[in-house]
Amino acid sequence: MTRFGDFPCARKRGAVTVAALTLVLFTTAPMHAACVGDCRANGTVTVDDLLTMVNIALGDADVSTCLAGDADNNKTITIDEILTAVNNALAGCAQPTHTPVAATATATPTVAPTYGVLGVRHFIINPATSPFKALLGSLSISLAKFEGQTNGQTEPAFLDLEAGQPDPVTGIATINITNASEFIYANATVASIVLCLKPLVPVTNAGVVACNGGQQLGFTITQDHTIGVVGVNGFTAHQCQGMNGNLQGPNQTCAAGGVGFTCRTNADCDSTTGSGDGVCGIGQATCTAGMTGSSCQADADCDTAAGSGDGACGTPAQSPDLPGVCNGPFVNGIYPGDTGSGGVVLAPVPEFQLVGFPIRLSIQSSLPCVDPGPSGDITFALTSGVSQTTILDANNTAGQTLSLKVQGQNFPCATWRDPTAGGRLVLSAPQIDQAGFGDIITSFTFDSSPIAPTPTSVVSSAPSPTPTAM
Repeated sequence: MTRFGDFPCARKRGAVTVAALTLVLFTTAPMHAACVGDCRANGTVTVDDLLTMVNIALGDADVSTCLAGDADNNKTITIDEILTAVNNALAGCAQPTHTPVAATATATPTVAPTYGVLGVRHFIINPATSPFKALLGSLSISLAKFEGQTNGQTEPAFLDLEAGQPDPVTGIATINITNASEFIYANATVASIVLCLKPLVPVTNAGVVACNGGQQLGFTITQDHTIGVVGVNGFTAHQCQGMNGNLQGPNQTCAAGGVGFTCRTNADCDSTTGSGDGVCGIGQATCTAGMTGSSCQADADCDTAAGSGDGACGTPAQSPDLPGVCNGPFVNGIYPGDTGSGGVVLAPVPEFQLVGFPIRLSIQSSLPCVDPGPSGDITFALTSGVSQTTILDANNTAGQTLSLKVQGQNFPCATWRDPTAGGRLVLSAPQIDQAGFGDIITSFTFDSSPIAPTPTSVVSSAPSPTPTAM
């Protein structure tokens, strides 16, 4: 079975982890709710909100747990603010009004449109315009389309996106995911796999919508295929680890003796025949062939019989000539430019208590999708802006660049609840050394527009905008 490696956001090599996507930083003031005490920005003040404010006032909780309670933005909660929140709980959150600002010589921000609670958007994913794709060199291949499955039955995949009341200054509202298809899947028959995503819903504070624009909600991911090779120019496995890199074929590479050479046994690494100073394998792993599941450090540890040669320890390098290559870490950045009005991001951003889109991922050989259990729990980061991925030194070739830019589509706040109003969420990520294919970039597109054109993917060989290392 052909396997397209570690998919975006998995906790493995070639994966976009939660930590990797804390890059989505916002450019305006903190996201305060429009109503004092409305900690979750859902248009109401609850008893839980009041208790949270009391705990902050007593010093038992941080003010960041209820920014809406800190009306004067002085990093504390006072009794006056708690009383105001109690009144809001009893009388409801009033629609905020704005006092006109007299014109001066200094330009003042334009007062943006005010919105009430946006409500629930039933985001239906149109399979005709929602491909799962892979970029191989200059060739973009559509592997499958995203569909839904609930109780074993195929359906149009959906997410219910609940947005609160946008902040009257920033225009930002928090998004919760209240419901979804049991599975969102892509049946990639060309690769003989079914990619199954099980949304772990409901999700509170999954992301935000920027109704008035002014935010940079797109992101870039860059990975260097080769930042060093063990045994070449004195480069060591320890250096690779110190650079947050990942060694290819770590259990088929000599760690001592003939450092950097390929091996199956410790003797293969002896500096001279019979010296006994060789160590095969960078570290402990698990047999993937032969004595499958057993602990191992070298391939020979996994042989079903001494000398049988049928064992494999860990995941070998996809190319026999690439042992000990150190793949660089993800380097993440913000895609430059305003994403525009109605920009949406579902991503883990601890600074704003956003958790992203948690899913349970599995790769199967056939339908229907089946719950793989908690071992497949990961987090996706999706944007309606641009997701750009770049692989440097692609396919271990110095100076070769593979780059893909996928464009999303914003969600108009004025028609937020209209399921036909458009909206497209995208994600792209690098996949190093896929068997039979080499380096590829995969892209995920969830598009809700019934008549939307195929999402634009721009392939480029130019370097991506310089990202900021996390």
